[in-house]
Amino acid sequence: MHALNSQLNGHATVQLTGDYQAEGALDSQSIQLQPLLAAYAPDQAQDYSGQTELHATLRGPLRQRERLEAHLIIPELNLRYRNSVQMALTGPIHADYVDGVLNLQRSGLKGTGTDLQFQGSLPVMDRTKPVSLLLLGSLDLHLAQLVDPDVTSSGQVQFNINTYGARSDPNMRGQVKIANANFAQADAPLGISNGNGTLTLTSERLNITDFSATMGGGTVTASGGMVYRPSLQFDMAIAGKGIRMPYPEGVRETLSADLNLTGSPERANLRGLVNLDQLSFAPDFDISSLSSLGGGVQEPPSRGFANNLQLNVGLRSSQSVNVVSRTMSASGAANLRLTGTASEPVVLGRVNISSGDLIFQGNRYVLQSAMIDFINPSRTDPNINASVTTTIQQYNIGIRFEGTAEQLRTSYSSDPALSTADIISLLVFGKTQEASAAAGAGTNSTQTAEQSIASAVSGQVTSRLQKVAGISYLSVDPTLGTSQQNAGATVTVQQRVTSKIFVTFSTDITSTQQQVVQLQYQVKPTVSISGTRDQNGGFGFETKITREW
Repeated sequence: MHALNSQLNGHATVQLTGDYQAEGALDSQSIQLQPLLAAYAPDQAQDYSGQTELHATLRGPLRQRERLEAHLIIPELNLRYRNSVQMALTGPIHADYVDGVLNLQRSGLKGTGTDLQFQGSLPVMDRTKPVSLLLLGSLDLHLAQLVDPDVTSSGQVQFNINTYGARSDPNMRGQVKIANANFAQADAPLGISNGNGTLTLTSERLNITDFSATMGGGTVTASGGMVYRPSLQFDMAIAGKGIRMPYPEGVRETLSADLNLTGSPERANLRGLVNLDQLSFAPDFDISSLSSLGGGVQEPPSRGFANNLQLNVGLRSSQSVNVVSRTMSASGAANLRLTGTASEPVVLGRVNISSGDLIFQGNRYVLQSAMIDFINPSRTDPNINASVTTTIQQYNIGIRFEGTAEQLRTSYSSDPALSTADIISLLVFGKTQEASAAAGAGTNSTQTAEQSIASAVSGQVTSRLQKVAGISYLSVDPTLGTSQQNAGATVTVQQRVTSKIFVTFSTDITSTQQQVVQLQYQVKPTVSISGTRDQNGGFGFETKITREW
């Protein structure tokens, strides 16, 4: 058959009785790799070129793998990436599976910064037999771009493993050296630079003799290793000091860590302690920029190692942390613990904020006290207890927040005393409803809307939502009205009820009947379902699916 600008010829026969005796062969002409890569990564395919060729045979009973015999020959393989990375075989690859043992004859790879020879023997059916391996030479880490173009890497891995000819002890022994390794990924906040270390290979274990690297301006070291026979087990320690994290944007943290990873791919444990040594904000940091980090709906966790990795990691501030930016300051301490799995982590513990202030919409809010408790053992569910005060005109305003992030209750007080509607009007619009009314009969639609929204927030709208989490969004449009003869303002209140449910109320202040109510449910980041009651009393439903190409 013809495929990928090449011709493949194959045949096979299988007896459907007994041990399913089989015989088959597959042969190709030269296969161009670019069309093959285009099927899996069309955006990057134009950066690759190269070709290969293969010949394979199979003979024996499928029910008795130890009696199967298979052979594979790859006479050529070369690959180029953006004319900066080139790689080719120095000789044909011959792989043979006979008597339950997979043998790879000696061959090599040569190219950009790479000159590697390899040979191996792996018992597949009887794992008590020794494994033989020859791996000599060096591999340029720049080759990682062949697998992921978003990776920037350099440095070398140097291999010195040769068990052939060691008749007294044919098991694997040798060393792997990492020299000046640098690795960064486009969407990762941190990368590794100047990584150097030595790995020692024994008949049953790979030991990290020494390893150190620079990460985020700090140092990272690793020790321990992993057992690979008779089954894969690991016991590694990772320590870091002075690591600066530039995430989220505008925030800078300095961390130190002491972690241990133990177990197997099917059940692993990560234990240890991470200390927050320093926290700072960029001079132009705006706390509103953090709003995009929360409230989103996460994709269902993927299966795999992250689902099998159990967490028991302490997260603490080594001392009282003081942070200052142009718009805020805070002082506090944290004592948290990360549990659950790597795919579904759970935070437990407490954060205490002893003092601080925030400049928001031109007003200064002073924190009296704040405590955030994480007590739900099944999911991260912060319980907030905080009080702030501010002064607007001659009024001293107090605001208290209590409850979980999804069921946050807000209460207001003032001195001199004001109604809740007046306090909200004062906070949002800078004047009380009484002050707006005193402006005279010439009050425009925007001022009328301000009075309406303050009353609605403290009364009808808030009661409908059970005061779940205060106000998420306010909008006043003085030009949109339902009556051309008596154009009024449209007032919109939006409220996030839970992390997945968002409610919108839109009212024309010229007519209490002209109301639009919409409820949106975010199934996942790419799928949302909404239901709408329009101003005429009709109902509609809509599903949105977002795709990116």
